[in-house]
Amino acid sequence: MRAIAMLCVVMLVGTIGFLLIEPGWTVWRAIYFTLITITTVGFGDETTSLAGQKFAALLLVCGIGTAMWTLTAVVQFAISYQFEWQRRMKKMISKTSDHIVICGFGRIGRTI
Repeated sequence: MRAIAMLCVVMLVGTIGFLLIEPGWTVWRAIYFTLITITTVGFGDETTSLAGQKFAALLLVCGIGTAMWTLTAVVQFAISYQFEWQRRMKKMISKTSDHIVICGFGRIGRTI
């Protein structure tokens, strides 16, 4: 959760920063430029000023680190959830005893 919150903060700071530094930019253009900066897509310079270029460089360093941290946290959560599910299932199976497993209890299975 912290990683996603930090990514949102980086997006917000980047958007506000570009709105303050680059006169005439719309909110969407600032969001878009922040996104292409932190994802390293970089569709060009977008005609930024020198101050905008310096801010974009700073945003690159902070944004890429935060984006990678967020991606790592999400993948780690997904993997740990899968292992936890398997561990619980194995524990539940190991506690069962004296059970019979019936496979194929459909139309033919009932008849047999």
